[in-house]
Amino acid sequence: MIELLEKVEEVKALKRFQEENQDLFKKDDSKLLLHLGLVLSLLITSTLAVVFTPWLWLKIVLGAWNALLWFSLINATIHHHHTHHNATRHPLTKRFLDILYFLAVPNAPKRLGRYTRTHLNHHARPFHETDVDHHYGKTHYLKMKKSLWTQTLYYLELTFIGGNVPGWEDNRYMNEVPLEEWNQRDYEKIKEEERKRAVQLSLVQWGFFGILLWLFPAFAWGWVFPILLVKNWAHFLGQFQHYDDAFLDPARSVWNRTKTYRFPGWLNYLVGGEISGHFLHHLFPELPYYNVETARKRLVKNPDLSKLFVTY
Repeated sequence: MIELLEKVEEVKALKRFQEENQDLFKKDDSKLLLHLGLVLSLLITSTLAVVFTPWLWLKIVLGAWNALLWFSLINATIHHHHTHHNATRHPLTKRFLDILYFLAVPNAPKRLGRYTRTHLNHHARPFHETDVDHHYGKTHYLKMKKSLWTQTLYYLELTFIGGNVPGWEDNRYMNEVPLEEWNQRDYEKIKEEERKRAVQLSLVQWGFFGILLWLFPAFAWGWVFPILLVKNWAHFLGQFQHYDDAFLDPARSVWNRTKTYRFPGWLNYLVGGEISGHFLHHLFPELPYYNVETARKRLVKNPDLSKLFVTY
């Protein structure tokens, strides 16, 4: 009874917040283009700096920064534009995001089907038995955080190997197997095989990067290096909000299955609200991503709402 009353209170609070902040829930192509223009301007400027700077350390730092900007574009396209349809209104801006999506996301058509099915299922039933990829990522993370050595291996795996990044078999499973048949046992078998192949694939990818450093260094540093690091940002920003033992508590509502981080607002805005505002995206998936940071500031200032939904 207490749990039911708490969930009723949550529903009322969410409805009240939406009614009081209707301006944030309207798609605005001018805000979309402002965000994309900022990200693309920074990416172009930083990419030119990477190509022309003679300092290796600066190439590495700026390359990692460029990977974050690429992640922002991926987040805006496959996550918000194609999956949640919350980014744009006009046909021309929709077309622009369609084109940008194919530039930002490798193997785009196969990724889109798999991502849409798994992500919407995750929103509807977070940590349900069919939410297999989040269960797998969470279990693997908790196992690898036990010691400094395993934490180091985990960081290297995410950054340079990408063992948790969906591969061919992962995509096939998510695209072809009916959602109701998804189960953790089958998924773990797939991921164990894919993690082994990921080591081989990463050697090929980084080897390719090394060859390009000799043949086409500008292309190697300007595009290949940041794209190889995108998986790092995707996991550290797009997944860790769910990696906490408490979120497995079945008494938690679907709105209490994420946590947040205290990061500068400008950085959260730049990546589409994905660092400090992912919990808000779970509260309101229809909220345009370029309004997430503003919505987050308003919500955390409300003590009643913060008490109900914000977990740091």
